[in-house]
Amino acid sequence: MRKSTHCERVAERSIKCLSATRSQFVQRNEPSTRFLSMKILSAHHQEPTFTPDVFVAEIDGAKARSLRAFYTRIAKVLHFPNYFGKNLDAMFDCLCSLEAVGKQEVVLLIRNYDFFLEKEKSASLEACLKVFRDAELPENRTDGVVFRAIGLKL
Repeated sequence: MRKSTHCERVAERSIKCLSATRSQFVQRNEPSTRFLSMKILSAHHQEPTFTPDVFVAEIDGAKARSLRAFYTRIAKVLHFPNYFGKNLDAMFDCLCSLEAVGKQEVVLLIRNYDFFLEKEKSASLEACLKVFRDAELPENRTDGVVFRAIGLKL
């Protein structure tokens, strides 16, 4: 029996959650906390500030409406290796080894979060957020870097 990949496990859990009952479907503007650890700040919140020893990688959600566009942008801003496979498993592996960035703390800041992956099914968005959450966990890190993801709404 082959081991399932991280992406397959996330997708399986997402499908189970979404198919449980109609009332449990995740709404685009109200992401489920079960899949979301990244902090979502609305427009009335003050813009977060970071110390110089934090590497802040910014992505415009309006330019990352699909996974294809998002993979291109995250690979560029976080200096993923050329062999990055542009899928959730490969993204998880790269997010857990960010030593190429050269900082001990890395923040992925997604501006215009309302548009982030809007062309994708909600299960794909949830799977992506689950990868962020898993990459934040110290036990999954191979580099000693503290990783966080923050979404900024309009």
